[in-house]
Amino acid sequence: MKTVLFLLFTGLGVARAEEGVRLPASTTTVRTGGAVKVVYPFGAVTVPKSAVAVAPVDAPTEKGPLQAQTRGRFHFNYALERRGRRVVVRRVRVWVANRETYHAAPTERLREHEAMHVRINEREARRIEKVLRGFATAGSLDAAEKELKARFNAEVEGVRRLHADWDENHVFPLDPPADETE
Repeated sequence: MKTVLFLLFTGLGVARAEEGVRLPASTTTVRTGGAVKVVYPFGAVTVPKSAVAVAPVDAPTEKGPLQAQTRGRFHFNYALERRGRRVVVRRVRVWVANRETYHAAPTERLREHEAMHVRINEREARRIEKVLRGFATAGSLDAAEKELKARFNAEVEGVRRLHADWDENHVFPLDPPADETE
């Protein structure tokens, strides 16, 4: 049986200022007269046409200076054991330590944005733990340990993509994981 504490530091949750209004790709846009109506899944906003930056979808967007950053440090503690020909996880725990840094005077919107990065990290730590609880493989303990670490790293990489999506268009599914509703 091996017990190891594995740390992975991720630089997540970077907020930057932008010029004009960027419309996320997941929205519907209706242009009428002197305004643009943007329809989100949760409601609609009407924006004056002069405030909308008209650029091709694939055009690069210039970002302003870094305003805030949320860093999540994912911790990983586990114990493996051999059961017959298989190596299984006997115990696993995943948790995250979040650190928020503001490089400019934080507004309420910026605080809410960074708070969502914290929520993403906490929710994903619980999800990753649940995924790793079911880990089992054939082979040696050393090979199983390498495979478990690789799976953990892949899951954390998925968290980075969630943060990039959130920074791009502020869309994150708010439904709790199934185990939270029980």
